[in-house]
Amino acid sequence: MEQTTWSHTRLEALFECGERYRLVYRRKAPRRPAWWFVAGATFHTAAQTFDLLGGDIVGHAEKAWDSIMAEAAQREPDHAQWLSAARGATGETLRQQVLEWCRTYEQWRQQNGHLRCVHIEHKIEFTVAGKPFICYIDRTFVDTKTGEPLLVDLKTGSRKPESVEQLQIYARALAAAGFHCGWGAFYLARTGELTTPVRLDENYATLDVKVKAAQLLDDANLLVPHPGRRCATCDVAQFCTVIGGAQADQYRE
Repeated sequence: MEQTTWSHTRLEALFECGERYRLVYRRKAPRRPAWWFVAGATFHTAAQTFDLLGGDIVGHAEKAWDSIMAEAAQREPDHAQWLSAARGATGETLRQQVLEWCRTYEQWRQQNGHLRCVHIEHKIEFTVAGKPFICYIDRTFVDTKTGEPLLVDLKTGSRKPESVEQLQIYARALAAAGFHCGWGAFYLARTGELTTPVRLDENYATLDVKVKAAQLLDDANLLVPHPGRRCATCDVAQFCTVIGGAQADQYRE
């Protein structure tokens, strides 16, 4: 059996709902397109291209939007079937919002010229509790006023992250790669604001506990479903045996 490579996203998926984890990571069930994914992927791609190459961030975003929309339409041509958040924007309204997020990001980067970007979409592979772990870190800056590194994760969701665990994990990944970073924050694309930087522990031992627990659950096939409010926006709900998805028989064990 191929060894599992863990990540922050994969850990979250397992602990949030074992049935979705089974469908996405085990059975590779096709995932329903979501408008929030199109928006987030467009912003991340445009911001990355801008930070790497400069140029017109709005132009980068328009190209990214068209490409990501085309890929999603191949999976589900009917946009009416795409997932959307309650009262969330879709279509052209959402596209215009994303373009505004990009303009705001460009302004934020210009207004914070003391933050020198040293890593962009930094891929790090390392070992946690004897298991392979992978991270993709959006940005690492060095504050030229203080000399302090600052890792930043870009967020496009409507809610501020409930914890800084993702930043803690990334600090540990950077340390494993030989780069020590004691501060982290989230950039909130919808408001153009950086959250207050927090102190990070590059030895973050809780990660070992979570990986060990996740590996035990995965190996023993103890994938506990958690039906609830999240089911309404689950991208594989149609295949879910727990809530009786219309196509559940296709992926029943």
